[in-house]
This record gives sequence, structure tokens and C-alpha cells, in this order.
Amino acid sequence: MKLRILVLTFVLVLVGIGLASTYARAVPDEYTSYLIAGDSMVPTLKIGDLITVRTDVNASNVLAAPYPDGDIIVFHRPKSNSSDSDVIVAHRAVESIVNSNTGIVFFRTKGDNNTSADSFVSDYRGENYSMNGMVSDKLLIGKAIAHSKHSLAGSWVGISYNLTVYTSSTVTDPVFSQSEKKVQFDVVGYASYSTSGFCNVTIPKAILNCSSLTDWQVKLNSTDINYAASQNATHTFIYFEYTYSTHHIEITGTQAMTGQQTDSDFPWGTVAAVAAIAGVAAVSVSLYSTKRRRAARKNESPQQAPDMT
Repeated sequence: MKLRILVLTFVLVLVGIGLASTYARAVPDEYTSYLIAGDSMVPTLKIGDLITVRTDVNASNVLAAPYPDGDIIVFHRPKSNSSDSDVIVAHRAVESIVNSNTGIVFFRTKGDNNTSADSFVSDYRGENYSMNGMVSDKLLIGKAIAHSKHSLAGSWVGISYNLTVYTSSTVTDPVFSQSEKKVQFDVVGYASYSTSGFCNVTIPKAILNCSSLTDWQVKLNSTDINYAASQNATHTFIYFEYTYSTHHIEITGTQAMTGQQTDSDFPWGTVAAVAAIAGVAAVSVSLYSTKRRRAARKNESPQQAPDMT
């Protein structure tokens, strides 16, 4: 379950680019990372979040259930005709139905931020691809097993600093308290394939640091827990595990940024701009794709999403 991140090579695809009607399936043990470019999965997934998708799965590996238990699946949106652009969607599987004649599984999907479930068009290739507004497992790419959430910790002297949490859980935006020398957030376990979760938190040393890696304090629901820490010249990476449930996490250092916080633009604004230019609708989460073949070492920081300016 512990993922080892490799450097992500950016490939711009998926938005406004038509693909052939037969989609290539990923090879076993391949993982794909997608940058979220729409808001239909807020607050679970926000614009600029990076999700890790396991692609060597089939319909039997997907848990379909209402929020928050159902898996987030990634799939090609059904097409009404051959000229439709290929759009990739990341929505929660809330229901599944098996066609008794063909054995094909169909998923009813829903964005966490949407009031109603998706109702997709009938695919021009026939009922094997969509049925009654649902999407066929023939269009399934995989399911999300982890994601990276970025949050603006603050800015000082015009320099902005981000916090990043790479986790197998649903997670709230991490919040930095300068006065308490603390980072805190909540996690909610949802993955169907395991009973335990993990977090890898990336903290800029400029805003929060310790003289020694052993001086950090990590609390799960106010109780100290074990962690593994590593660092480079600019960041500290703190990794820990827990049993799936709802937890409040607090990470406390000994040295915090001094001085008055200043205003600054949110650094992921360029992502939102690209999404708007691409015409991403709120009813679906369109994605930019990068690929990797293995998962990330627990004490390494996840690589940042590529610059899209």
C-alpha cells in the first residue's frame, strides 16, 4: 500500500483531443497520475489536486457505494458520436449493476459536489458502453488509490509557501498556525482495498522546522504516534500510518516563520486558468495525465504537478 513516487513526465492529453474508439488498457502494475481541472468533486478533490490511479483493476475491484465509501473511479465519458472529443472523468462510483446477458458491469457515478448522479448519453457504439445514464466497465481506466492535496500555508515578504499532503485518504486542506508552530488537518479513510491509510506531509522549512528530525511531534486525535521523517535543503517530509477512520492530525515543530504574513496570489491560479480555457464543465472532472510505473517511497516527497503556464 505504500507508494513510491517517481519523477512524473508530463504529457498533455485528454482535453479536446479525440481518441480512437478502442482504448488501450494499461499494463499490469502501472499507475497514472492525473491533475484535477474541475470542481465537481469538491471538497474531496479540488482544482490542482493530483490523484494516483491504479490501472490494473477491473469492475470486481471497485466498491460502488454512496459518499464517502464508494471508490473514486476514472473513466472515459461515453460518446454520442465518433466526432466527440475524449473526456476523462473522475467521479465516485455510487452504484453498480451487472447486465445478466453480457456480464458487463455498469457504474452509476456522481461528483461529490453535484446534487444528482451523472446521466451520460447513450454511447454511439452501443449498450456495451453506456446504459440508462451509467458508464460501462469497458470505459474504466482505474480507481484512485491516493492523492496529493496542496494548500497555501501563507506568504511572507511576497513569497508564497505551500503545504502538500500525499495520502490514501480523503483529506481537508492542511492549515498552518504560525503562533502554535503547527500544521493540522483531518483525514477520512475511504479506500476499499485496505483497512489502513498513510500520509506523507511536505512542509517548507522556511515556515516550520526543527533542529533535528526527531524533534517533530505528530499527534493522531491528540495522541502521539510514530512517524518517519526525512529532509532536503528546503523541505521536511513526514510519513505516518493509521487505521482507516476519521482522524485529526497535528504536526508540531520547534521553529516557525517570524514576521507579519502578507497577501499573495494562490500559486495554483494558473491551473484554474488552463481549466477555464479548456472549457471544463463543472459537472465533470477533466484531467491532465502523467504516467509512472511504480509507486513512491514513503519518506519521499511527491513530485509537484508540472508547470502549465
